[in-house]
Amino acid sequence: MSSKRSSAGTGVSVGGSSILLIFVLLALTTFAVLSLVSAVADRNLTDKSALAATQYYEADSKAEEILARIGAALGSISGNGEDAFYSEAGPVLFAIDAPILIDGNKVSYAVPLNDSQELRVSLTLAYSSSPKLFEINEWKVVNTGEWHPEEESLNLWTGSENFVIIG
Repeated sequence: MSSKRSSAGTGVSVGGSSILLIFVLLALTTFAVLSLVSAVADRNLTDKSALAATQYYEADSKAEEILARIGAALGSISGNGEDAFYSEAGPVLFAIDAPILIDGNKVSYAVPLNDSQELRVSLTLAYSSSPKLFEINEWKVVNTGEWHPEEESLNLWTGSENFVIIG
């Protein structure tokens, strides 16, 4: 009888190690797929960030060029006194090739960044004997695209429905 027991118990047990190996391979495959998905998402975010930075600095450069033309135009005014400066400023500024708006001593212009944003610049003319003939009041990016809240609405709890905590 003892010989039957010993022959039955000498078989190699590979079931547990095979199951462990399968779970390890599944875990490694899952982590590899998650790493790949994360890398693709990071690359897409990096591309969007690079595009936004490029668009901003291109618009900023154009706005600086317009600002330099405004400064040169204001510097060319030869009138004496504050009244002469302000009376000549309008025609001189309209003569430069830039999309500017003039309202009294306020000058503003906008440079498009993309389809839904623009860089807005606002200046105040300031007569002085120093080279500073204007002051920058605003230099900011503004959203110009339309927003449709009904397209992106969230299903939020308004407080009127019954709320039950199960626990």
